[in-house]
Amino acid sequence: MNRSTKGVPGSSDSDVYSRRKSALWESQELEGIDAFLVTEPVHHRYLCGFSGSNAYLFLTPAETLFFTDGRYCEQSDDEVRGAQVEIVEGPLRDALKGVVGPGQSVGFEARRLTVAEAEGLNSSFPQVEWRPVEDVIERLRLHKDESEVAAIQRAVDIAVEVMEEVAGKLEPGRTELEIAGFVEESLRRHGSEGSAFEPIVASGLRGAMPHGRASTKPVSEGECVTIDFGAVWSGYHSDLTRTFAVGEVERQFIEWQGVLGEAIEAVLALVEPGFPCKELDAAARGVIDEAGLGDYFVHNLGHGIGLEVHEGPHLSRSSSDSLAEGMAFTIEPGIYVPGRGGIRIEENVVVTGEGPRLLTRTPRTLEPPEK
Repeated sequence: MNRSTKGVPGSSDSDVYSRRKSALWESQELEGIDAFLVTEPVHHRYLCGFSGSNAYLFLTPAETLFFTDGRYCEQSDDEVRGAQVEIVEGPLRDALKGVVGPGQSVGFEARRLTVAEAEGLNSSFPQVEWRPVEDVIERLRLHKDESEVAAIQRAVDIAVEVMEEVAGKLEPGRTELEIAGFVEESLRRHGSEGSAFEPIVASGLRGAMPHGRASTKPVSEGECVTIDFGAVWSGYHSDLTRTFAVGEVERQFIEWQGVLGEAIEAVLALVEPGFPCKELDAAARGVIDEAGLGDYFVHNLGHGIGLEVHEGPHLSRSSSDSLAEGMAFTIEPGIYVPGRGGIRIEENVVVTGEGPRLLTRTPRTLEPPEK
């Protein structure tokens, strides 16, 4: 096991990670805990900048140790900030033999560590009190700082560029899979680190499927096509949906699009720190109900975006979350009528002290951009 102090410069990045770790130790969930073992890769990126897939981050109030294997020697040297890096030969848990002792209380991420991994820690260190901790880092991540908002905005900007480009390629005869391929290729070309998730492309009657995976179905004249995907920039995600008409479509789709636009505006008018998320869901649902389409809005209003494409806060009828400054989330009402089709519009928003900041600056119209 080789020890290195590289990757710990006195940089602004280190300051950001230091503040995050200080906030972590101020959490009530860590009271009485001597150390905290972070095994979730997303949280490694949040707390020290590492974007690889195999590591342990071992935190105490006094020090931060980062353990990974030899595949990530150069990468950890380049990315890790504010932690002492150790390259481990063999299982990562072996590296803990020198840092945990009998009688210590060590927290671990209850929702992120597998049962098998937890049992392995217990068997390797039976004299250590392993204490499950739930959602402590997730709660910190709810509140994005300026650098995080900037990364999400860039991911949104890429998605908008891709959406406008792909919409210009819609024409009868192209299959949904072909359109999804355009999305994935365009994401990379415009600078995305990859797809935030498998693109959703649903045309015609398949538009009634909220999460319709792209199929071999060709798009036909007079159909609507719903396209839903996200970009990734510096680890942060966007999530954008638009529905476009291919040729002239039935008036019902134009009316539905108008209803969804009204629902989004009703939500945006309420966005401010302290506002209950379930009331945002209710506001959108009220507009759709009034139009007689409430039975066809079959999912939650939205979700948080950040280092994961689906995270807190949760915008649903049962949500206990309230908005706070720095939260980033989607607003994505939809109408899905079996046997007729469906549409969805999705916006990305950040909460500020003055209200909502709309990140997705692109039209909501059914008309695709001119080629």
